[in-house]
Amino acid sequence: MFELLLWRHAKAEAADGRLADFERGLAARGRSDAARMAPWIAQRAALELVLCSSARRTRETLAALSDRLPRGCELRFERGLYLAPAEQIADLLRALPDARRCVLVIGHNPGLHELALALVGEAAGRAEGGIAEGFPTAALVRLRMRAERWSDFDLEPGELADFVRPRDLSP
Repeated sequence: MFELLLWRHAKAEAADGRLADFERGLAARGRSDAARMAPWIAQRAALELVLCSSARRTRETLAALSDRLPRGCELRFERGLYLAPAEQIADLLRALPDARRCVLVIGHNPGLHELALALVGEAAGRAEGGIAEGFPTAALVRLRMRAERWSDFDLEPGELADFVRPRDLSP
């Protein structure tokens, strides 16, 4: 069984026209939220691979977790994750080596939310706070997938282990 974590980037600086969207960094709240989420992720997932959009705000979200990653965890920055739709993210997952059993994807909405909804299935409405209601910045979905090989990965529901938002955690 594979474990898949989907982490939406933390709150970005407001778009003001000075920077391209791809270059927007995290706002102060975003840095705080990412720092709040990082220990929770590190304590619950034995990450072997992180796929991170190469946009600045996703790289800065990852920075909050990077010192807590297990030794040997591979990091891949993927331009193709920038504003990627759910199916494009699924294609990246299908190409993964089966030796990587626990994978974290750090990306953007709406694609990450669409993927989470597909993979959570009926549990979307039952999850605490309801994934169906939205996938806020710095929120994370942790799933156990039934596929035996990443190449068999499909947009079929897996088992929802957690849906966590920064506000759900103690400051």
